[in-house]
Parts: sequence; structure tokens; C-alpha cells
Amino acid sequence: MNHDQIRHLRSLRLLLSQDKSPLGFLLAAGCPLSVRITGASLLPDMAGLTKIINDAHATDTPTTPYKRLIEELKKADRDTSNLEDILTYTLIPQHYYKIFFLST
Repeated sequence: MNHDQIRHLRSLRLLLSQDKSPLGFLLAAGCPLSVRITGASLLPDMAGLTKIINDAHATDTPTTPYKRLIEELKKADRDTSNLEDILTYTLIPQHYYKIFFLST
């Protein structure tokens, strides 16, 4: 099975010409890094975003929600150096959390 680029371009052109059809674009990781404005990327990568968030919370007291979250992650031997891992851990549905983490 071959990938026919011309056929895909024709399909895309047809979709774009119809104003009633819903259309979405999925951009791969790293796409925002390729768009540069005055030498800097339009959006930061995950390491840059993590640094921005950590810098914003650097002066927080230990009782703030973000600092408490980081401490809980450290206690659970989770990676706190990457915002993506922090969000993944915090977005686990509560019933899965109880099954996987509290049952052991």
C-alpha cells in the first residue's frame, strides 16, 4: 500500500473548500518550536514550560498547592523535572488512583 500524496492533497483541498465541514489539524510534537519570532520559538518546549512554571512558583511557601503536589510526587518516587509527568500524575482519575496506588 503506497501513500498517495496527491490524493491526500486533493482531499484536503476539497475539505477546505466546504465551509460547513468540521476540520481539525493535529500538529506533532515540536511543531511550535519551528515557528520563530525574533529568534525565539513561538511556544516553549516541555523543558522550557517546566522551567517557566517552576520559576513562577520558586518563592511559594511549602503549603501552596503546587509545592505540596511536588512534595507528594517526590514521596511517590515520581519524576518532578518534567511538567508532562506532573500533569499525567495529577490527571489520573480518582477511582484508578485508589485501585493502583492505595491498594498496594
